[in-house]
Amino acid sequence: MKIFVTIGTYQPFDRLIEVVDKWFKNRNDIEGFAQIGGGTYLPQNIKYQRVLSEKEFNEKFDEADSILTEQLDALIELVRKTNTLFYDQYYSARVIKDLGTPQKTEEVKTPEPVK
Repeated sequence: MKIFVTIGTYQPFDRLIEVVDKWFKNRNDIEGFAQIGGGTYLPQNIKYQRVLSEKEFNEKFDEADSILTEQLDALIELVRKTNTLFYDQYYSARVIKDLGTPQKTEEVKTPEPVK
């Protein structure tokens, strides 16, 4: 089994990478790989790379049996009451930020209420 962990490159998430890294200790039947971005924690139990090219990312994504980013919410719920700081930081890091250029949008008229 291969698991791919990705946090993207916008903000580091050392606490997540550390938890995942420790989880992989003594798990010889599972191969893990993490894209860790600019974090300071360096995994000891899984292979990692700070940034992946689009091609490398797609290859890792395609060869993985499980993408931890998509399934992590259920795992994080297990620590909701015992580690609220970690839980809150996890969900804060999940906020999607549109850093693209603004697009010109057409004004949409609100329809009149039905009478």
